[in-house]
This record gives sequence, C-alpha cells and structure tokens, in this order.
Amino acid sequence: MPQITITDLDMRALQISEQRPDKNIHEFDLTLWALMASLAKSHPEKVNTQFSLPESAINALATATESILSRLASGVLISFQLRTNKQIILDKLQEEYSPVITLSQVQGIEFDTAYWLLLKQIAQKDHHIAATAFGLCPDLALAISKATDNQLRHLVTITSTVFTLRFSPKILAPLLSTEQGPSNARYFYKKYQQSISYISKLGVRR
Repeated sequence: MPQITITDLDMRALQISEQRPDKNIHEFDLTLWALMASLAKSHPEKVNTQFSLPESAINALATATESILSRLASGVLISFQLRTNKQIILDKLQEEYSPVITLSQVQGIEFDTAYWLLLKQIAQKDHHIAATAFGLCPDLALAISKATDNQLRHLVTITSTVFTLRFSPKILAPLLSTEQGPSNARYFYKKYQQSISYISKLGVRR
C-alpha cells in the first residue's frame, strides 16, 4: 500500500475546508448530540462511563437547548467516532451474508443502519474525505463504499455500533456555554482541530 505524504494530507485538508456542509451529516451529528443530551438527563452515570465526561459537561448537556446543540453539530466533521474495532468490521464484511433482510431484523437498530448507509454515501464520492468526516481509517471507508446496502444492514445485526467523542471531553462544557465571543470561538477551533488529529496516526511519509 503506498504511503501517504504530507502533501496528500494537506490537499485533503484543503478539500475538507472547502467542503460545503452536508445536510445529512449535520442532521446525523445533531441527532447524536440530542441522544447524548437525553441520556445525560436520564442516566448521567452512563454518559460519564462511555464518554468520560466531567460533571460540569454532563450538567451542561442535560440543560442544553436544541439551538445550543445545533451549534455543536457539524455538516463536515461528525463530532463522534466509532469505537468498534476496525478489524472486526473488516472481517465481518468478508463473511457470507443473506441478501434478504427482514423488517424484524433491523427493528431497533435503524440509527446504526443510518450511520453506515450515510458513510457509504459519502465514501462512494471520496473515501478519503469520508474517512476524515467520520474519523475513520481510509481502508475502512473504502470497504464500506464497496458494500451493498443490505450487507451493511446485516452488519449492524452482528456488531455493536459504539461511539466516543472525537475531541477532549474537557472542552465540552465551554462549547455548550450560551456566551458568544472570542473565548467561545477558541473552543470551537479546538474541537475542529482535535477532530481531525487522527491523521497523525496514519503512516505519513515526510
């Protein structure tokens, strides 16, 4: 597999910065934030366990309005990334599956299905941009782009789709602040910066 150069990454970062927000990505990201806020209200201990959030962030989430959550949602970079092991997904995609999926099989996992189908939609246009948008490795995004819709529906019936934040939990409370200004903008910049930091883990050749 050819190594990725710094120039390659610079060009892809430029593509991301020039991307027009995708309404589907924004709505999906917003839905994840809304689900997380709902969980913060009803089961704050679960939010703390899964996302390692400080108490201040959990309290801010529990009281956040939809307009505040909407500010967190991005139409370019999803705020969450997959915690499910990448190799498990790749291995499952190599297995035989039934092309016939019944309604009962996908009941209760519609949201997981929506995640994979949205990823496929973006990855079929450019799997590198999809990888950056979703915080995934390019090889996984490429594999998803080649899967059939029913193959992905089957995937969610045999794997767990678990998410974590793509940025430090410590900056979530300031992000949820109702105050607007340079200080608040600084935290949004940090969120964006940390959300694309995964590329440092790739095999980069200088």
